[in-house]
Amino acid sequence: YPECIHATGPNSIAISAPENHMGTKNAEKSRIFAFSKVLQAETTNRQLFTKQFSQRVNNTLLPTSESLVVFAYGITATGKTHSMEGTRDDPGIIPQTIQLLFHNKTNEEEVSISMYE
Repeated sequence: YPECIHATGPNSIAISAPENHMGTKNAEKSRIFAFSKVLQAETTNRQLFTKQFSQRVNNTLLPTSESLVVFAYGITATGKTHSMEGTRDDPGIIPQTIQLLFHNKTNEEEVSISMYE
């Protein structure tokens, strides 16, 4: 039911019950949820990384060697792996972070990366 979820603004989404669905007779027809940022379905991994992660990598990992955690959570088949790993033409958060780290790395720095799926 992809038509059941849509962005209502830059910081909110609406979830609506599907028309004629048996479980919606006595349920709320629509609910709005607020977030710090909502991206459109057409957002590419490159846009996601540029808007949400590149500044954090530059400001956190590179100058201070602090940790940065990305937590992708959701139900099966909603795009978590695609957002994290991506494709050759649309690389995800992990390859873009690695590329940015090594692009700005000097020879004296050590990089450690851990991933858990």
